[in-house]
Amino acid sequence: MAGYKIAGFNALGLRLISGICAMLTIIIVAIFVKKNFGNLASLLSMLTLSTSIQFIINHCARTGDADSLFVFLFTAAILSLLLSVKNDKWLYVSGLAFSFAFLTKSWHAGNIAIIMGLYLIVTGKYKRLSYKKWITLCLCMIVPILIWAVVRYQYDGFTFFNV
Repeated sequence: MAGYKIAGFNALGLRLISGICAMLTIIIVAIFVKKNFGNLASLLSMLTLSTSIQFIINHCARTGDADSLFVFLFTAAILSLLLSVKNDKWLYVSGLAFSFAFLTKSWHAGNIAIIMGLYLIVTGKYKRLSYKKWITLCLCMIVPILIWAVVRYQYDGFTFFNV
């Protein structure tokens, strides 16, 4: 909808947001890789993503569907999770990215939650988190979805939620 508002009801409007999300995905991967592995690795990461047929043509940048946004949010969630080694606040970013990914592609985002859980278990980080941090993480993962559900319910009750 935002693409149509910005560029009009045409092919550009259809694909604009997908293209922007694909570019943002490439940028955040490049920044993360540069800070952790250097310039050459960052350049190779950007080249790999920007020349991947699956990423650019089949389901993301050029299609105008929600996959590009989902891939961006999935990537943001996982990179944030990896950054949580340095600062626990990145866990909350990961939780929010999961929540928005869920709002984008529904149960597909379950993979993010599973990866987050496995990461916390394998690294032992789950033992080091205080109750306050656990509650904050859970709120980051659930509150945006609940807000959407309440607003959606006001329009058509449970009809939207019936499969």
